[in-house]
Amino acid sequence: MIAIFSAVITFSLKMADEYRENDLPLSEKRSEEIRKIFELTAVQKYKPSSIIDGNSSKDYMMKKQGISLKVFYTERNWLGSSMRSFFGVYGYMNIYPHKLVSSAIATAFLFLVASIFILAYRRMVDTNPYGIPLVMMVGIITIIAASVLFSWLWDYQPQGRYLLAILPTLGGALVIIGKSAYQSVSLKITIVVAFSISVLSFFLCLQSIPKIPAQY
Repeated sequence: MIAIFSAVITFSLKMADEYRENDLPLSEKRSEEIRKIFELTAVQKYKPSSIIDGNSSKDYMMKKQGISLKVFYTERNWLGSSMRSFFGVYGYMNIYPHKLVSSAIATAFLFLVASIFILAYRRMVDTNPYGIPLVMMVGIITIIAASVLFSWLWDYQPQGRYLLAILPTLGGALVIIGKSAYQSVSLKITIVVAFSISVLSFFLCLQSIPKIPAQY
């Protein structure tokens, strides 16, 4: 308790000093200071002024460039690119498994998520059957929304690693579900199939990676 109390006091003092020097988060003063730093340190196409001049990168602050969410999803294909890298990408993020393999992994993952939702519902059917599934759904949607907003508002990065927080959400649900999760035959089969396809994907892509470093 003493260690926790000391940590809270130290953190509070540090944050108080931070706010005294740089104002509160999301305040106009702080935002302006951050903008000045970006303008001073960023390369030309990522400077805030580049948007006004029309010289910015096509991936920088897409909303401010007038790119709608519809275009963001369709023409820029954020979801497809994010999902492909979420289910496996190798090398310098430039070597992808065959589309059939990626589709198989995605299908197995969807079965896994569906299985966990069903198990959570059955586990809580006598109390609050929608409790855990609802929390899972809110968590997954929040993670996806945060990744979408970052790519749309700041820097377009359709990378599956930003969606990996979904996995601890599913893991937490399994812990709450308890013993019935580990006794589910369908869940075990789904996990084994998904893992096997992932291993196959890795070894197939390994053949595409040149043996001489930095040659791709």
